Amino acid sequence: KKMSGHEFAFNENLFARNPVTMKYERAVVMHVDRSQGDSPNVTVLLLNSKMQAKVKPDSIFIPNSNNEYSEIIMEQEPLSSDKTSDGGFPVDNNANFLQKTPKVSVMTYKFELNKISGPAGISGKDDKVYICCKFYNAVIVVDSVSGKIIDFLITWSWPQQVLALQDGGVAVTSREGLQIFNKRKVAVKEIRCRDVGKLTGLAQDRSDRILLINTRERKYEQFVMSLNLIEWRIDPVFVIT
Repeated sequence: KKMSGHEFAFNENLFARNPVTMKYERAVVMHVDRSQGDSPNVTVLLLNSKMQAKVKPDSIFIPNSNNEYSEIIMEQEPLSSDKTSDGGFPVDNNANFLQKTPKVSVMTYKFELNKISGPAGISGKDDKVYICCKFYNAVIVVDSVSGKIIDFLITWSWPQQVLALQDGGVAVTSREGLQIFNKRKVAVKEIRCRDVGKLTGLAQDRSDRILLINTRERKYEQFVMSLNLIEWRIDPVFVIT
């Protein structure tokens, strides 16, 4: 899809050419400078290289179909251990050994996700593993069967904990607060720490709510709070003394 006249939006997913390697990579729009008129400078985060770059619309494209999108991902991001020369995320081809062995005393085989910097919280659901990358302000989604990185979410700065929700969405806490994403990766609820205090810990005890630990540092009060995912109502559950 040609990008001439396209209205780029913050957090938009697309493909952009890396100005160093001249190869296309999955990217997300971080900023658009429209002072150049019809040829804006688009700042993108390149997922493979984990770097920001300014590119022009002629170095950007959006696949016309999901099939084309998948084909490009396979071509541009080879993830197995014998295809790492272009900056892919290598993985041990024998990693499925872990799934066949209920008890492992020595971790002989593992996924080598060495492009993930600053991993923090982790969660999983339906063969997907979600890993917070605090240095890149993102949550990486990994296929737990193949070890391939299949998606990502751009979050607030310094994500710490992630929770895969029962409805297919994702909850992420960071040093700035809490973000709830639906299954289409759209942020549907955001709560800032500056408004309610520090938020840590994530759990879901039923389908319509999640639980968090809320710390109010001024009086150093701590309590477990619930967030209703339907009514978006916050209620205290009990105080931690």
